[in-house]
Amino acid sequence: MSNRKKTPLITYNLYLNERKRKFKSDPFKTSNWAYDETNDTYTCPNEKKLTFQSHSTRTDKTGFQRQFKIYSCEDCTGCPLREFCTKAQEGTNRKIAVNEKWEQQKQYVRNKLSEEKTGSIYRQRKIDVEPVFGFLKANLGFTRFSVRGNSKVENEMGLALMAVNLRKYAKRG
Repeated sequence: MSNRKKTPLITYNLYLNERKRKFKSDPFKTSNWAYDETNDTYTCPNEKKLTFQSHSTRTDKTGFQRQFKIYSCEDCTGCPLREFCTKAQEGTNRKIAVNEKWEQQKQYVRNKLSEEKTGSIYRQRKIDVEPVFGFLKANLGFTRFSVRGNSKVENEMGLALMAVNLRKYAKRG
């Protein structure tokens, strides 16, 4: 990750939720479970250990492959917290799949956005960039391109952004 020439400042899907107190205090979110690096185990809210079982590879529709580590609970039978922890059938132990590369990427983004310099750039991005796209979608009804091909899409986007700029210019005068 250190071979990057540019710093990514786009958050992942759950970034904002993970920062909320409700998320951080929820003991049933697997990201809040204690991880023991030396034994490679997670600890569930009922203090049971989830130990490493196997590696798994998943391929999505586009053919992209992701590597997961599968962890399984030692014994979930009779667990008083089972209904909050898992939807698996009774007699089946709780399992979690961890994508180490994705977790490293999330940690990298968290660290970058917690730095003062990059955090202020991200906060400014929300002020500078996001309202333009919101205006395009909500007021101009621009939710998808009506043409195909890079040059045509660039032209259509240019016209849409020109409309936004003309609106700003007209408001000033």
